[in-house]
Amino acid sequence: MSESTLTGLAHENNLTEQGMLRMRTKGKSVVVAAVISAVLTVCATALIVAPNADAYLRIIRVNHNSIAYVGGWHISASASYGASIRAFGAADREAYYSKNHCKAWWGRLGVTIDYWDYSGGEACFDGGFVNSIAIRGRAGRNSWRTGLGLRIGDSVGRLRAMYPGARRTGGTYLLSPFWTPIGSGGWSSPVAARIARNKVDTFILPIAGAGE
Repeated sequence: MSESTLTGLAHENNLTEQGMLRMRTKGKSVVVAAVISAVLTVCATALIVAPNADAYLRIIRVNHNSIAYVGGWHISASASYGASIRAFGAADREAYYSKNHCKAWWGRLGVTIDYWDYSGGEACFDGGFVNSIAIRGRAGRNSWRTGLGLRIGDSVGRLRAMYPGARRTGGTYLLSPFWTPIGSGGWSSPVAARIARNKVDTFILPIAGAGE
């Protein structure tokens, strides 16, 4: 085999190897490009599909100087014991302090409701009405927020930034304070935030529906 033939074969072989290298490199580029495209598509889909975490939280909605909704419960329309059961399901626990005074707990929601019944019936029954609602703990943080987005566990700084008009009374902030002439008069709020260790520990919702 002549030198020229060997040179020709070597040249052809080199071209073939270069071509294969280009093919392999191109193949890798295609694979890498496909992987990147798939990752970007997944990320974009996640951004579009996944809602804000707050979207899952139940909202405490205020209408002027009173609570309108506690999650999906239209409490300003009905603050009865029966309405609370329809809204939250059966309570995890109930305790009577007297026939006309009881409390019920929903651990999974971080909710405690105080009921009274001045008609002579049992408070934790259809005749009972909500006096106040307390929301606290990790379950409360994971389940609830105010209309402006305040949650259990948020700092006092965040509270004051969201509610610059909040009024402090001892260890509690009245989020939407207003003056009430009832009794001897005083400041009140549809939602109050009790503070512990410089963080929101409990939401207090005074409903006072026992006289309905």
